[in-house]
Amino acid sequence: MKLINGFIDIVRGQINKIRKAINDGDLEVVRSERIPIKGGAANLTAMDLSEIALCLEKTAKTGLIDDSMDVLIRLDREFSRLETFAGRL
Repeated sequence: MKLINGFIDIVRGQINKIRKAINDGDLEVVRSERIPIKGGAANLTAMDLSEIALCLEKTAKTGLIDDSMDVLIRLDREFSRLETFAGRL
């Protein structure tokens, strides 16, 4: 439980950094911040979250801000599902 709560705390901050970076047009920050999300989610077997983080990297590489924001919305939604699940443990 401690592991998942620590991950949630970290990812919450990373999502905020990603949101700011997209708003600022800094897609390099988007790419770097998604790396720990992808790996940590995979370690927790939160595969949907991990796959969306990978999608965010691919979208950020294209340089399309609007597409990156769309993927961030999906990431945020999936992260909320993980938070809800963790709250039930």
